[in-house]
This record gives sequence, C-alpha cells and structure tokens, in this order.
Amino acid sequence: MRVADLIVDLQVDLADPDHGLFTQAASERFVSKAVLFVGRDLDSTFQIDAGAITPEPDADTRELFLILAQIHACQFMRARTATVIDVSSGDKSVDRSRTPVEWANLEKDLRTHYQQRLAAARPTPSSPGDDCGLITPNLATVIYEQGRDL
Repeated sequence: MRVADLIVDLQVDLADPDHGLFTQAASERFVSKAVLFVGRDLDSTFQIDAGAITPEPDADTRELFLILAQIHACQFMRARTATVIDVSSGDKSVDRSRTPVEWANLEKDLRTHYQQRLAAARPTPSSPGDDCGLITPNLATVIYEQGRDL
C-alpha cells in the first residue's frame, strides 16, 4: 500500500481535497504517525519504505490508519487555532472562539471510534483457557514456622 493513497483518502475524509487546511507535508506526518502508533497498538511492525507501507495492511488496519491520522490532524488544528482572535469591524464580526473546541470535540469522537475499531481488530481468545498470551502464574502460599527446618 502506498502512503500517497492514504493521504488522498485522508484529505477526502477531512474534506480537504485541495490542501486548503493541511499541507502535503502535514498530511504525510499525520499518516506516518498513524502507521507507527497503529502498529504499536496492534503489536505489529508496520514500516514505511520508499513511500510504501510494509507489510501490506488489511482493510480494517487501513481504516485504523485513517482514523488515527484524522485524530492527529485534529490535534494539529487545535494547536493552530488555539491562538486565533475574534475580529470585529463596525457591524461585521467573526467569532472564532469555538473553533478549538469543535476540533477537540471531533478528536474525542474519533478517539471513541478508534478505540471501538481497535478492540474489534485485536485478536480475541479462541477458547476459554486461551488468554491471548498472558501468563497467569500458579501461586501457592508458603508458611514458614520459626525453628523448623525445611
């Protein structure tokens, strides 16, 4: 899978096909961070080599990349809009005070969606005794009495 294809899909999802909000470099950064963190969350080793993601992700993982890239875009926009000021001139005014809040709300919704998709993508135990590789030690109580040899 090519990173450029993910960037095009990301721009469509963010309603920014003509790079009005995000530069190409910013979009590449969002996607590269998403690939790294989704790989970590799925306990996989995704890498970007020569503009391609290896190993080839499945459709569900690709959607996780896009959702997480959107979250990174929201964080970027929160930082960018945090210092905007309201403008008024005569009878005209522009109120931008809610912009960072709206980006934060979108980020929160995307995080919830990401967590749900991630939970569905993670492997589940195949049998009641299989706990996905977690080791449960068998512990026994040992009582030592003073003056006794073991």
